[in-house]
Amino acid sequence: MLEGILIGLNTAFTPINLMMVLIGCFAGTFIGMLPGLGPVSAIALMIPITYGLDPASGLILIAGVYYGAVFGGSTSAILINAPGVSGAVATAFDGYPMAQSGHAGKALAIAAYSSFAGGTIGAVLLLLFVPFLASISLSFQSSEYFALMVFGCTAVAAFSGEGQVLKAILMTLVGLMLATIGEDPSGAQRLTFGNPICLMVSVFCCYPWPHLHLRRHCLLFSRVSPNPTRMNLNNWLRLTLIPEADAKRGE
Repeated sequence: MLEGILIGLNTAFTPINLMMVLIGCFAGTFIGMLPGLGPVSAIALMIPITYGLDPASGLILIAGVYYGAVFGGSTSAILINAPGVSGAVATAFDGYPMAQSGHAGKALAIAAYSSFAGGTIGAVLLLLFVPFLASISLSFQSSEYFALMVFGCTAVAAFSGEGQVLKAILMTLVGLMLATIGEDPSGAQRLTFGNPICLMVSVFCCYPWPHLHLRRHCLLFSRVSPNPTRMNLNNWLRLTLIPEADAKRGE
């Protein structure tokens, strides 16, 4: 085992492979910032590039893209409350309020340090325990997967606030209903009516986008027409068409 680790480190620390890691992390970070384009989409976009590379360099590039996409999802979660990946949902709970209070840079720095530390520690632990974990993963069958999903669904009670257990259960049921739409693991289409449908984590944008849009319009409304009862056509056009920067310059 030690000999294999040394061979892997010797391969990973060559100049070409280090450059592949940097390119992969840089590209993956930008892709991960886009809500809905997670690590799987990022890897799918980078696979054609790996065809002309050495197998080790191609795998290192894909690994860099994966880690970069996972970290990039925290950026959109902190700045606009729209997680780029599902793993960044928890980041939005504390990161977005920090950004609203003027500490966006601090939140992004904490996310970067945490991502680096967690990724490094996780990689080392995986390297040490992968033989044991491989034997456990091969023993997982349908019953174990079902028990794991039941545990995940019942765990929502731990994340629901006081007096909101019913709401959490209803949201879990809605999520399970939405999960039945699309392509199942066997490749069959379910409830798509002949049109492929993909539900992604960009659903989180459904709340922040109209909230930010309406907030901007309320600010413009207060600047253009302090008296709501005297809203004329010119004020309505200014409210609808001019950007916020123009409104600030016009003050």
